[in-house]
Amino acid sequence: MFKITQFDHTADIGFNIEASSLNELFKASAIATFDTMVEIKEIKPKTKKTIKLKNNKIDQLLFDFIDELIFLKDSKYMLFSKFNVKIKQEKTKEYSIVSEIFGEKINPKKQPLKIDVKAITFHEFFVKKEKNWKAKFVLDI
Repeated sequence: MFKITQFDHTADIGFNIEASSLNELFKASAIATFDTMVEIKEIKPKTKKTIKLKNNKIDQLLFDFIDELIFLKDSKYMLFSKFNVKIKQEKTKEYSIVSEIFGEKINPKKQPLKIDVKAITFHEFFVKKEKNWKAKFVLDI
């Protein structure tokens, strides 16, 4: 279970995400990112891609994950609507993510496009654990 709240930001779009687990936090962050760009319900999960990343810091791992999603949108001309996320913390304290993402090629005739997201920024960015996991990030549009 997760909660996504959008907030106004000058020339950009920001999100506060709250989730009961890291997996849900990353999934909700991905959904927020793509729902900014397109009516996400119009994206059919036809093609599967796998993202594998590692980082010593959980906040940097989320940043890298969103950055990779935006890169795939730009380089493969794809949008994604379904995200299976598995995060582990290794004995070395390093975090790893394996995420299967599902989507299809961008087709403006079929998918109502909204705003193009250029990048995730470090402005106001954080990930922290309180009662639930929380994240805040700003997307450059």
